Amino acid sequence: MLVYTTLFTLVGKNPMENKYIDMFYSWFTYLKRYAGLGPNDCVGIIVDNDTLEYINSIPTFGYISTDVTFNIELSIMPRPANLTEGFAQRYNLEHFDTFIQHELNLHLDIDCLCIRNINTLFRQVEGHSFYAMSEIGFMYHSDYCGHLLEEGILPDDFPGISAGWYAWKHSESQREMFETVSKACLNNQKTPFYTIDQPFYTYELIKRIISKTLDICVIDKDTVAFNPCIFDECLKDAYFVNFAGEPGVESSHYNKIFAFMCMDFSSSPLYTRPTVAIKTLMLPGSAPVPVQQGQQEQQALVQEEQEHGPPEAASAAPLEQGDLRS
Repeated sequence: MLVYTTLFTLVGKNPMENKYIDMFYSWFTYLKRYAGLGPNDCVGIIVDNDTLEYINSIPTFGYISTDVTFNIELSIMPRPANLTEGFAQRYNLEHFDTFIQHELNLHLDIDCLCIRNINTLFRQVEGHSFYAMSEIGFMYHSDYCGHLLEEGILPDDFPGISAGWYAWKHSESQREMFETVSKACLNNQKTPFYTIDQPFYTYELIKRIISKTLDICVIDKDTVAFNPCIFDECLKDAYFVNFAGEPGVESSHYNKIFAFMCMDFSSSPLYTRPTVAIKTLMLPGSAPVPVQQGQQEQQALVQEEQEHGPPEAASAAPLEQGDLRS
């Protein structure tokens, strides 16, 4: 599995003052501790050269990446002039030709932390080509594709889908979708949407749900807890926590991540780490799908995780002197 994110510093800003770099350290730390990634897995970072040079100039990342159980790979992007140019890079197919190819690829925003074993999640919903994550809003809202979607195509209460979490397998339909979303974002950068790329991403996804040109599984919103406190009930069913805020406003994400991380490592949280069963949604025109896995399968997943734990063998060479290129 490839788990990847995008990290950049806008033109004219100093990487030293970029709080998204600090958020990346938290994002990476949670993956390292809880995701269950092993020697055949990879964490990929799409990053610009100036941001990379700054990370390499201090020892932080070399320190926290010691003894990782997975590989770390880089793909270099141009330093963006605005958020649209930066967000468009997550759909740039050249990066996925740079990374060693994996069957399953998971994109996570830097403000989305992993709190449970990822492998056990995907074992519950295996067999699809694309995995999307629903949210608390609705698809016709302007934060999703309300600007672009014709009325009546979907039920009014069809949930919005997040562009901050999605997983996919290589296919021609997926490549075409990524190319279309990237071009649409860049063509719209003079008058960007509030959620930048998300309306284009959700619109293209809905087109493929309706036309059935991509085998898509939409996972229930409970799998990602939205801006939770460490004692919130929603964490009982969550594999990830999403500290969403205004795009590009660092403090609206960083402050919540920092507080959650401090409480997580200093308190007894309400939620526990064992695997939980997840829910999926029925798509328009589809046959009913199981809402929840059977109790026997869930117990088997929990038992497997408790018996074996995350993989122990580390295949990635230690990073030397904090240099991410090592």
